[in-house]
Amino acid sequence: MNSRKKNLLPICFFLVLSSIWVAPGLLNFKGFLFHPNAKFSDVLISHWPNMYFIRDALQTWKAFPLWNPLILSGAPLVGDPLFGIWYFPNWLSCLLPIEIAYNILFWLHLAWAGWGMFQWMRSEGFHWGGALIAGIAFSGMPKLIGHIGLGHLSLVSSIAWTPWLLLSVRRMVFSLSSPERDSVRWFALGGGVTAILFMADPRWIIPSAALAILYAIRTMVHYKPRYHLFSSIGILSMIVGCMIFVGTISGLAIPMVEFTLNSTRVELSLEEITDLSLPIENLIGALIPQYGAWPETIVFAGLIVLGLAVIALLGRAKGWVFWLGIASGSLLLALGNQTPLYPILLKLIPGLNILRVPARISIIGFFSLFTLAGAGLDLFLRNNTTHETGRWIRLGLVGVGSSFLLLGIGSVLLLKDRDVDHILPYLQMITGTILIVALGFYSMKGNVDKRVLIALWIIPVFLDLFLINRSLLEIRAKEELFKERSIVAALTGADSSWERIFSPSYSIPQHVAAVDNLQLADGVNPLQLQGYWEYMAQAVGFDPEGYSVTLPPFPDGDPSAPLYTEIDTVALGRLNVVYIVSEYPIDSESLVELEEIEGTYIYRNSDARPRAWIESKPEEEEDEWHAVESIDWSPNLISIKAQGEGLLILSEQNYPGWEAFVNGKKVSIVSYKGILRSVPLEHGENLVEFHYRPWSVYIGTFMTFLTLLILGYLWWRR
Repeated sequence: MNSRKKNLLPICFFLVLSSIWVAPGLLNFKGFLFHPNAKFSDVLISHWPNMYFIRDALQTWKAFPLWNPLILSGAPLVGDPLFGIWYFPNWLSCLLPIEIAYNILFWLHLAWAGWGMFQWMRSEGFHWGGALIAGIAFSGMPKLIGHIGLGHLSLVSSIAWTPWLLLSVRRMVFSLSSPERDSVRWFALGGGVTAILFMADPRWIIPSAALAILYAIRTMVHYKPRYHLFSSIGILSMIVGCMIFVGTISGLAIPMVEFTLNSTRVELSLEEITDLSLPIENLIGALIPQYGAWPETIVFAGLIVLGLAVIALLGRAKGWVFWLGIASGSLLLALGNQTPLYPILLKLIPGLNILRVPARISIIGFFSLFTLAGAGLDLFLRNNTTHETGRWIRLGLVGVGSSFLLLGIGSVLLLKDRDVDHILPYLQMITGTILIVALGFYSMKGNVDKRVLIALWIIPVFLDLFLINRSLLEIRAKEELFKERSIVAALTGADSSWERIFSPSYSIPQHVAAVDNLQLADGVNPLQLQGYWEYMAQAVGFDPEGYSVTLPPFPDGDPSAPLYTEIDTVALGRLNVVYIVSEYPIDSESLVELEEIEGTYIYRNSDARPRAWIESKPEEEEDEWHAVESIDWSPNLISIKAQGEGLLILSEQNYPGWEAFVNGKKVSIVSYKGILRSVPLEHGENLVEFHYRPWSVYIGTFMTFLTLLILGYLWWRR
């Protein structure tokens, strides 16, 4: 078989395999993949509205929007990692219907993850059967499938690049035994691969980079390349690789750092950072299939896979000490503040608080587990078991198998409710344990056909993962998801001319608002501007000291709970909040109830200001104001015609990058009430223009494209 066919077969295999993992989404392209217990999905509430707005802006204003007006009264767009603008595969959603594009992206990234794992394992010298087992386990990792159900497109995309990162690291180390130019090229490519992973999801860069560094050290110690890493060639290669990485990510990193430093994210407490740690009692779930388990805390990776990993440890397979250490360390970190390790590392490692979900670090442990599983099968396929190691494997299989069986059978006997749903996980555990022991002993025979042996292991691994993964995803029809509150959205948007809506109960979902061109003063986003958060805390009545991805926050997770019944209508009015939509009644003399639809109360705020107005005496407590003559709004340029002397206030958030021009002359923007833009006007007719020209975006974009050109030159130059 030629090399082209050898490469094509695994690609096709993982494409088919991944289509099984996300079958609901591929069988119903126009639906959205959801975890059965999830009320929300990031794809639906964040990714879909963002891309819909970008497409609409390109058609309406013939320009790429740099400012996002959809939620939270506006925020920078390019610096928000949830937009994923710099991760180019996401632009598939500009060519296809958005929901179809996202289902395809999930499918392709799972295939990319599996194929990458296979390629990296093969580069490590493992038999193709062991590499295939590892690839199957990684592409079908229940935790990864669960994150698809939560709509974590960026996280899944970034994780899929992890084996490719290690593959590039391995090639970088080996290039140090090649001519100088070759090592520079490979280090440059490694910097590019790391940058892709960062731009897919910056949060994954810390765990993956830590794994890559430890793996690079191990590879160098093991293979001892001709040139040391700190030789002149090594230093030059590292400098080039770091420059390529930094330059490539600049388009996202520079505006993102600017956004983050102005957001609530920088003031997270230790409790908030480690709140989503892996509960230590969940560790038993590594043995018992967790049907429908919550993705953030699931620890089941496949019982057959776990059995193969144990065999690798008993047989002292290649690299077992290193991968056991990585798995153990990542597990300790995933436990968060339940051990003293994570709080210490938070003080030592800059940026670790970006993760905010320590439980996700367990994915590195799963990666190690899958590597060990492939190494375990490799022992049998290459007959690398001596008499002594064979004896240890047999004893281990008997001991571990007996323990698992006793746990499974004992759990079944202790169950009070023995219906199918409750007993099935334990039956799967018992069956899996028997298969591990039986296959382990059978694999110890010396005359077993290798292809038969591979098939005998692959089939139960696939079934083990299939049974759990089918409980982690379901499809929800687009029509049903967008019908929710559509009547409310249609009512409030019927006569809206860029008037904002505020809901203390998330009554108008963000995806519905985007379709109806509604702009919300509330919203869901991990990055929220600190000044806006503090302003809204006073206006709505919540504690500004806490952190929440939602505004307003819902401490119990129930938006319909009547938490904010007394709100400051004047403060909200300054934000151009004309409508207030709530799941519970709000008592205020300034609110005029328009209608109640399906238990949702719709009010008009009589204290609402227009999007722009002029205050003749802004220094006095009682505002005297009048509306501007006209306003022409677009995401990057707002043009206003205003008559009279005074202070022009634009109900848009003041943020670095916005510039103001009055009658063609540049003027300074003054912050009004701590968050809004304002400029002083002289008597007479005035033309005021607000341009969004963020140098952080321009400089970052220039550096990214320049770096990509340099990378292309370095790679293709001979």
